[in-house]
Amino acid sequence: MSFVIMQWAYKSVLKIFNLMYLNLIKSDYHSKIWREGTEIIQKKSNKSNYSISKTYRIITLLNCLDKIAKKLIAMQLSYTAKTNDKLLDFDQMRGRKQRSAIDAVLNLVHDAQMAKSRENTLTCLLLDVKDVFDHVTLKQLIKILIKQKILINLINWVKCFLQNWVIDLAFDEEHQKSKEIFTEILQESSISLILFLIYIRHLFLKIRARIENL
Repeated sequence: MSFVIMQWAYKSVLKIFNLMYLNLIKSDYHSKIWREGTEIIQKKSNKSNYSISKTYRIITLLNCLDKIAKKLIAMQLSYTAKTNDKLLDFDQMRGRKQRSAIDAVLNLVHDAQMAKSRENTLTCLLLDVKDVFDHVTLKQLIKILIKQKILINLINWVKCFLQNWVIDLAFDEEHQKSKEIFTEILQESSISLILFLIYIRHLFLKIRARIENL
């Protein structure tokens, strides 16, 4: 279903949509139908050898109603992070309102200037981390959310949302039968980033503690 159609429908029955999402979130439930998707394998253009896996890309098609629900939860968690300074570390920039790459650069410049004024040596380590969402443990994520005193209905919704996903594969007009996937956080999800930031927050505390002890 086209997202444009959903936008028109939302404007027509605004109260019904709002009530539906409110009740689903309050009941700690993410619809099973919304946890179904289709992954389309597409050839990248202008490639000489299509026998190599890198010449293909995967596009995931998800339910529009599912996208709206995830956006609402992501906004709620972002707001919680803004009002609760213990949920995310100060130096975590991405996925937060009024934070951007510019803020990250300014923060780095500030640290460099402070090191120079103290006649210290500053080392900057840049890492290109890939496929991190696949290594998030659901049980550990739930423990962290509980420890951070996130609302219980949000915790239960996250637990429901991250389980029992079913994906179809489509390639060259052929479809593979639905298959359950066991990855903890989906790469394409709008809520994935904020959940991952919460998941790795403790790393910043440990890094800062080690730096202070040098």
